[in-house]
Amino acid sequence: MTALRPESAMGPPHAMTVPLLLEAGDADGIVGWRQKKNQIDCQRRILAWFGHYLKGEPAETWITEGQSYLDRQAEVKRMTEKKWLTSTS
Repeated sequence: MTALRPESAMGPPHAMTVPLLLEAGDADGIVGWRQKKNQIDCQRRILAWFGHYLKGEPAETWITEGQSYLDRQAEVKRMTEKKWLTSTS
């Protein structure tokens, strides 16, 4: 196994020079991936990530600076309320 490490595409994270997008499954039991708002948020972030790194679109703040869990929850809540307001108008 050790002989394969130098040939691996995955090196130590601190030495990486290319963007890396990680995706997790729904077996962690903490995040409710089956909730519509989480699915929408995940899809929006994937599209923004690919848009920035593959299409050269401007990066959203969460890509360049990161985002805390509480800030993300507040953003999802704002988006949900906005969508609800526009759908009932």
